[in-house]
Amino acid sequence: MPSQQLPSQVRAECKHLSLADPSFDTPAPVDLLLGADIFPQIWNNDNIQLGPGLPSAYSSQSLEIFPQSLAVTLSTSIESLMERFWNIEEPAAAPLDFTEDGQCETIFNSEMYRNYAGQYFVPLPFRSDSSDRLFPGMHEVALRRFYQLERKLLRDPILHNAYRAFIREYEELGHMSRSEESGDYFIPHHAIHKLVGDELKLRVVFDASAKCQAGYSLNDRLYVGPKLQQEIIDVLTGFKVKEYTLHTVTCGVNYAPYLALRVLQHIADNECDDFPAVQQTLRYQTYMDDICAGAESIVAAKILRNNLIEVLARAGLSLKKWSSNCVDLLDDLLDKDCACNPLAFDRGDGIHVLGMEWIPDTDCFTYDISAIKWSSEYLSTLQARGCWLKSQENVKLGAMVVLKDNSLPPLKWRLGRISELLPGSDGVVRVVRVLTKQGVIVRPVVKLVLLPTN
Repeated sequence: MPSQQLPSQVRAECKHLSLADPSFDTPAPVDLLLGADIFPQIWNNDNIQLGPGLPSAYSSQSLEIFPQSLAVTLSTSIESLMERFWNIEEPAAAPLDFTEDGQCETIFNSEMYRNYAGQYFVPLPFRSDSSDRLFPGMHEVALRRFYQLERKLLRDPILHNAYRAFIREYEELGHMSRSEESGDYFIPHHAIHKLVGDELKLRVVFDASAKCQAGYSLNDRLYVGPKLQQEIIDVLTGFKVKEYTLHTVTCGVNYAPYLALRVLQHIADNECDDFPAVQQTLRYQTYMDDICAGAESIVAAKILRNNLIEVLARAGLSLKKWSSNCVDLLDDLLDKDCACNPLAFDRGDGIHVLGMEWIPDTDCFTYDISAIKWSSEYLSTLQARGCWLKSQENVKLGAMVVLKDNSLPPLKWRLGRISELLPGSDGVVRVVRVLTKQGVIVRPVVKLVLLPTN
């Protein structure tokens, strides 16, 4: 102390004093701190003021001292001090190996391997050892769910045929095979379908969240894995009862997105030294199971396409459902590998990608809002008049209503809530007060439309 050399006139003013610290005007480490409990006991009630902004000399029982606090200047902002305080209080982050994400990475790196064909074999990242890999009663749970599915399929021949075709293709693709011995875990599944025009779209969902008799599921016993999925905005801008063994990572289990994307990252890190564009695409232009990429020219796009096919083929992965806003990029691909025939682009057929619909010929994304039927199907019917003589129950206090207005289309009618009932002498409510955004108004019941609240 002090933090910087004091002016020479300060020492000159104190030359006649017997100082406790002869070098009080020169910056140096602190030797002794006197607390407020000691200072009054040694002070003789005498002091010398050296001027504004300068320290004061206080007379003690034996020597002159300079209170340290008066010789200190604050050179650090309060914001910096608070930031340092919170950094000290913030606990250090746990080492990666001690986190669930780190454990999952360790299991993947230690147990993942590739076969002679280059295909990846990935482990199930169990949270702990053998006791958690037992699922008592899971065979009965899966069998019961299958019988339910079978009864549903027998009632719908079209759905039944689509389901059989899916299971047959799943087996032919090598995703599963008949089990030669009873397994430790049986995963239930069910079929989800919808009609798109005259075509039945079917998807089989495997339910790894189904709980066994012990009260836990396969998903409960597996690590989810770290989030490797890129944000969508970043991607857009840049039969009989038989037991089968699944050979591939299937949807429905919580670790599937992690393992699928982790394999692609491993390929990008280890297989793309000669293909930087492929590495960039696999890392930053992949969303779920869609690879969305482009290039500055048709030639560059073809090179990227061919390199993607080559690199992923080494790992036993084949790319399907190719689509492009340039038909030249699809001409030399097999029709079965394309999302649709390039000639169909002239009809405006859409390619579903990233939860949206891509129109290749205009190179734009669209949303299907046909399911929003409130305005088009419900409000447009409110002008229909019911039978005037039909007896109806009184309206209820608090009911949500739409206020009819013959001068406006239904989509412009106001919304309100009944705040007071005004019954007649016969007890029938024909007039009510309605609370709207503009205030409370009195309205005949016949000029209101009750909204369903269930």
